[in-house]
Amino acid sequence: MRLNTDGSLDTSFQGGTSANGTVYSLSMTSGGQILVGGQFTQFNGHTTNDMLMLNSDGSYDNTFTDDTISRRVLESIICSVWMLTILLLEVESNNL
Repeated sequence: MRLNTDGSLDTSFQGGTSANGTVYSLSMTSGGQILVGGQFTQFNGHTTNDMLMLNSDGSYDNTFTDDTISRRVLESIICSVWMLTILLLEVESNNL
């Protein structure tokens, strides 16, 4: 799901059914594509290994491969995002 700037639903975005596991991070590229990372093997019916790229309209980018980004770099990013999320939740729960 994606919203337009006025808050209405963007019906042109093809978000699909999502992953068969946990999505930990989303990042938009300068070209409007969306990098998705997490722990999953399927995304909208496509077999994948924990990461994929969506086109700006939400459709699956068939040109993106695991070799496009080093798996160690991606795993490091995912771990960092996960740890930051835990830290932020702890800070919020303690009203710091």
